[in-house]
Amino acid sequence: MKRGRIKKTAVFLAIITVVMGLCSCGGSKTLEAYYSSSDAKKTHIDEIINIEADNMEVSIIGNEIRYNVVYDSAFDEELRDYASAQIKKELKGMKPVFAAIADITEDETGIEGIKVRISYKDKSGYILYQDTISPDN
Repeated sequence: MKRGRIKKTAVFLAIITVVMGLCSCGGSKTLEAYYSSSDAKKTHIDEIINIEADNMEVSIIGNEIRYNVVYDSAFDEELRDYASAQIKKELKGMKPVFAAIADITEDETGIEGIKVRISYKDKSGYILYQDTISPDN
């Protein structure tokens, strides 16, 4: 008799686990899925994340807002080092702006764990600078 009761309890707990998992699926939606779900949501997010800069592309992958800047030319090694240092220096003061973009996007969507990734590359694909910023940076 005890064995039957244990089996029923185990089955009941398994069912509850599955049901709870199904109920929480709506909360684990990614920013990418949210962004793609309607034109109104896409427009709203675009208004939050829009930054105008030369040679910049913005995309959303998973829970990352990605800002990618690609220069029109390839840099030699000496110029790469100089450019990397200058980009890092210039963007140091911009971190709070990118953190705010992530924070506002989280608030507006109800999706947690949104990050901003910034990448600067030369034409050859060499990464001059890359950083990932979260709301708490």
